[in-house]
Amino acid sequence: MEKIGNFFTENKGFTLIEVVAVLVMIGIISAVIMARANTMNADVIGDIAMVKSHLRYAQGRAMANDANTWSIVFAGSSYALFRGAVKKALPGGNGLDISFAPSLSSNETVAFDWWGAPYYTDAGLTLPKTDGSLALGGGNTIIITPVTGFIP
Repeated sequence: MEKIGNFFTENKGFTLIEVVAVLVMIGIISAVIMARANTMNADVIGDIAMVKSHLRYAQGRAMANDANTWSIVFAGSSYALFRGAVKKALPGGNGLDISFAPSLSSNETVAFDWWGAPYYTDAGLTLPKTDGSLALGGGNTIIITPVTGFIP
């Protein structure tokens, strides 16, 4: 190894400053990626909470009013409230159809009888939902307890 002034010509390895600089850059990139991922998760979580709230609303209306069926009909990435065959406005919604995150979607109908019991795909209330789940796509599921209609 030849010494020129105070420097060696064959330095091997990284200096402490180089290592710290690379770690700082990795940290900044990771923070940006995590912030974006958390924002997307927050939107999905918020939309699922909104769907649960609207399901509870439909259930409460079915139990409080009359023998008319109240249901939530999902069509892709939107849904609407129905009283019998008439579309009704949901609280907090702009118009009659509510849209949610594109990663969530369903084509099911959730109807409630006057006891609050859930029925799926059958507004005539002859086929009770027995598996207790509403799949919303992307691995997201809302649990609706059969018979009682409890939505945790």
